[in-house]
Amino acid sequence: MDGTDPLPTRFKDDCEPPATRQTQVSISPTEWILFAAVVCGLIGLHLGTIHHQSFFIDEVEELEFAKGDFWASVFMPDSMPPLFTVTLRAWLNLVGDDSGARWLSALGGLIGTLITWRVSRVFMSPMASMVATLFFTFSPLQLYYAQLVRGYSLMTLFGCLAIGAFLLADATGKIRYWILFTASCALGMYTHYYFVMIPMSIVAGWILLNFSGRRDWIHWRWLVIACLVLMCVALSLWIFLRIDFQYQHDLRAPRPLSISALAYTYLSLFGGYALGPSQRELHAANANVLEALPWLVMIGLASIPLICMGLWKGRRLNLLTYLVCLLVLPFVAIGTVGLVSGITYNVRFVCWMTFPLSMLLALAFEPMASPRSLSSHPKLAPFASRNQLPWLLAIFVLGIFGFANYQRVFEPRYQFEDTRAVAAFLENNWKENDRVFVVSDYVNPTLEYYMPDRANAMFELPEPSVRSEVFSEPSVVDRALGVMKSESLDRYWFIYSRPFHGDPSGLFLNALEKCGVQFDREFSGIRIYHGYVSDLPP
Repeated sequence: MDGTDPLPTRFKDDCEPPATRQTQVSISPTEWILFAAVVCGLIGLHLGTIHHQSFFIDEVEELEFAKGDFWASVFMPDSMPPLFTVTLRAWLNLVGDDSGARWLSALGGLIGTLITWRVSRVFMSPMASMVATLFFTFSPLQLYYAQLVRGYSLMTLFGCLAIGAFLLADATGKIRYWILFTASCALGMYTHYYFVMIPMSIVAGWILLNFSGRRDWIHWRWLVIACLVLMCVALSLWIFLRIDFQYQHDLRAPRPLSISALAYTYLSLFGGYALGPSQRELHAANANVLEALPWLVMIGLASIPLICMGLWKGRRLNLLTYLVCLLVLPFVAIGTVGLVSGITYNVRFVCWMTFPLSMLLALAFEPMASPRSLSSHPKLAPFASRNQLPWLLAIFVLGIFGFANYQRVFEPRYQFEDTRAVAAFLENNWKENDRVFVVSDYVNPTLEYYMPDRANAMFELPEPSVRSEVFSEPSVVDRALGVMKSESLDRYWFIYSRPFHGDPSGLFLNALEKCGVQFDREFSGIRIYHGYVSDLPP
């Protein structure tokens, strides 16, 4: 964010105060201290919680990819291009073992915090910039992916960088910002296929601005060059996209974007999967989705007034147009792609939205850019008195953030499946001839990761090495019982997790209960049973 030239007149007219807005802003010692406090708080939060939960299945598979053969990991069927896997491979070589793997994503979140602060500081007042930084830094969704060994934190980082670079490029026309925008988008597209929604939304916002009154085509050449480069990057991704698309399409029945999915996305942007029903519960047929309603109401009461005040105060800002496009158009585009392709919609596709959302919410703390201020309207004047309402709403939002972050880490309902505790339990109770059978196969790789010496005694059901098979009829149950009889010597352990993937109607569990299987222990997302091969039907 260097340079000392003030922004062009067309941009200064959209800002407050117009005479002082520059790409190089003067930051007071107090701002540096406050930002340092935010960073220290973030680092402290990671130090206290990053290893609190066991690895998730996606993390275990990502680690296996990164530690395996290089070219095999690059072309491994997945949902993402290979950039994060390659980066993780280098990171593991640097830190030495898997225990430091999550810190790569945490580092991405930390850099995202820095970008949020510096970009928002150029386009906003010091107060609004600090609020935007707080919203982004402690967003439960951002923190969730900042402690996950997957590419979503890196995707968010490149999203922050690409959006920030474009805003500066559009405002100043400086070539270095156009280069940074293009490079960030290219790297982002090699991190996740849906990253393409960011430059598409930005281009749509640029066109909207220029056809709705701004009529400033001065930078169109650089935008066209950037788009051409990114089109070439998109074409180069085809070799990975074909493999990954087929893998994702065939994995499970698709669930396209719907009104309920949009509501859950809105909830997740503020709650990070830790408010209302958990992700596991939403898969079950009897999930109480109405439990999310009170949280949606509370979040709406806190955020919608902030958004409205931000829309009012920033109504003349070019920045506002881009933020709204980034927060609206990707849903339409991803929903359309999902309907055509059959790819299931997921909140993680838009996890980078924490950045534009934080900036939009923080616009409520901007000083008025026009004499026609909020207080000039009699009906709205009470809400503008001393600017108290935005602070009360922001404190409430941050309180929701804090509660969601606490639940995500410490409430078993929202934790990952605790395969680390299951492995410790099995090791403490293991006998020489024991065997382990797992439903669903979703959990088996994670259990093998924590018990590598017992991997040859573990079998996924209904059939080992056959992924995503469901207990749909009695013949599948009989086949699984046959596997158990052929592999068991005496006692067996039965690990029951994510039945909505493997045993949605409880068909197999009911069959085992008739054979005298005994419940032992329950951990987060997992139940453990034991039985004896002599009790299985002949």
